Amino acid sequence: MTELKQLIMQNAGISEEQAQNALHTVLQYLKDKSPSAIHGHLDKMAAGDKLEEVVKSDIKDVAQDVKEKTVETFKNLSDAAESAASKLKQKLDDFTSKKS
Repeated sequence: MTELKQLIMQNAGISEEQAQNALHTVLQYLKDKSPSAIHGHLDKMAAGDKLEEVVKSDIKDVAQDVKEKTVETFKNLSDAAESAASKLKQKLDDFTSKKS
């Protein structure tokens, strides 16, 4: 918030404490009027991060989560297919041995 607070101080000609209060008021207003999903973005932007970088980071995190869940899902499917094939083989073996 230092960068934004400095801008407020310079542009409004007010003290650091006043700028801090103004910044807090504006951030709280924006959070009250926006979905909670973007509150972290607002905080990061107030801290000096660019929205583009904040969103890129979020997208990267989501993509990593999707990748991990996809790998886990396919492993589970593979394990289930192996188990089903093994059970089917056992049943076929049992069936053919009873016929003999």
